[in-house]
Amino acid sequence: MFITNEQKHVAAGENPVNSTAATADFERNDPRGDALYRTVFENTNTALLVMEADTTVAMVNRQFEALSGYSREAIEGKMKWPRFVHPNDRDLMTAYHHRRRREATDPPNVYEFRFVNAVGEIRHILLRVGMIPGTEQSIGSLIDITPRIEAEKALQASEEKYRTILDSIDEGYCELDLKGNLTFVNDPMCRITGFDRQTLLNMNNREYASEETAQEMYTVFNQVFQTGKPSRVSRFQVGKDGRRAHLEMVVSLARDEHGNPVGFRGLVRDVAERAKAEAERIEFERLQGVLEMAGAVCHELNQPLQSIMGYSQLLQLDAPEGFSGIDYLQKIVNQVERMKEITGKLMGITRYETVEYLNGSKIVDIHKSSAREH
Repeated sequence: MFITNEQKHVAAGENPVNSTAATADFERNDPRGDALYRTVFENTNTALLVMEADTTVAMVNRQFEALSGYSREAIEGKMKWPRFVHPNDRDLMTAYHHRRRREATDPPNVYEFRFVNAVGEIRHILLRVGMIPGTEQSIGSLIDITPRIEAEKALQASEEKYRTILDSIDEGYCELDLKGNLTFVNDPMCRITGFDRQTLLNMNNREYASEETAQEMYTVFNQVFQTGKPSRVSRFQVGKDGRRAHLEMVVSLARDEHGNPVGFRGLVRDVAERAKAEAERIEFERLQGVLEMAGAVCHELNQPLQSIMGYSQLLQLDAPEGFSGIDYLQKIVNQVERMKEITGKLMGITRYETVEYLNGSKIVDIHKSSAREH
């Protein structure tokens, strides 16, 4: 694919096309021109070639020999220019070549193409081409930009890999400028906050966070900027439409290649589930303590209950026939049995189920929570 660019790397003042064309014109008017022309042509650090109207290569310099892998004897007057052009670029290059020789046409004089050398290796070339005044010949200078193209491809691949990794993690990742405006977010960051990427980009922390959180973030970011050490913004909330995500952010300083601060990086975790689990753990420990105490109390109650049960049964046995209190003694025995059953269930609790109690409160459902019910 061609990338036309009139402002590529060859400065006009150093343009071998212009200088060589001018030298050719000088050559026709001065006997010293031939020597000067060849000196410029041969000693430039840029690969040069002169082409005829039929695309035959009329002349090349040493740099072109090195680039192509052919000797000038094998090239000059024998090879045509399209031989060095990648098949997918030939049609356009040939069209430019012929348009350049017609009046009222203006093909680009600087563009990129793929050059094929003697061993079939493809090199990316920046070509600057122009007509030699008073002739049908054109002269071209070729700069090998393959290292730059490969570096750009490597950078693009690295960025794609970087983005893939960032989008595959569970945590949100963001980059901010020194003013606190978001400049990059990954997909999990969008999911966590509830905002789409386009909305988040260039949004300031004062726009997506509460006033209290924004102030805390300012304090932490300023601390990170001053010290260069990572810090943490704990338990802040962001979100839209009343949705408030409970988040935690680890902030670090981003620097340029010279070590100057240019912004911040943030790793964001949704701690809502962790906060919920922590609350449940605390509640569990509280209930566990209460139930352990209840178990201890039940253990202590068992002995007096046994005594009450035993004495009540003895009184029943010793009561004279027709004793009016015999029914009360039986009720005492029944209630003691019930109390023993309750204390047994309390001591057998292995899980927690609650039931509604007075004024909207809840209490442990002893019957459903005890292993002795199952």
